[in-house]
Amino acid sequence: MSENLSNGLVLLGMGMGFVLSFLTILIIAMTVMSKVVGYLNKVFPEAVEEVKTAAKKVSTNVDEAIASANVFITTEYSNLEKHNRRIGKVKQIENGEFNG
Repeated sequence: MSENLSNGLVLLGMGMGFVLSFLTILIIAMTVMSKVVGYLNKVFPEAVEEVKTAAKKVSTNVDEAIASANVFITTEYSNLEKHNRRIGKVKQIENGEFNG
């Protein structure tokens, strides 16, 4: 083997060894810190605030429900009409019938 190739292989092995050892140390340190934090959370629990929410108002008014449904349907129908007009223009352009 040539001297450069053997030096390259030694450097490769050392680099991979350092990376492997660093990652191993990192994993061990993260595991230990996780256990320490878990233990500290048991010893010193964090105070939890209770959030009081008001009950949602349920509308029993049928007229309101019909009005909101009517607004929704009208809006959707308007959007559908706009969409159909665009599709019609696209078809006219494709067929060469569109005059601007």
